Amino acid sequence: MRWGKGSVGTAELGAETVVGVDFSGEQLRHARRLRDLYGVDAQFVRGDVTDLPFVDERFDLAFSE
Repeated sequence: MRWGKGSVGTAELGAETVVGVDFSGEQLRHARRLRDLYGVDAQFVRGDVTDLPFVDERFDLAFSE
């Protein structure tokens, strides 16, 4: 499991907006701790990647690990 590492790494590289999505509260808590440890700007929200909780065209790029 990646636990937010991809999102935190992307934020570290300077991405303007980083949002990680997971359906597991435990995974989200771990990802937020990792974000705080690295001091980067990233959001983590609960959701299902097959039905994202965002309006269409919200992001320029999406990736999944």
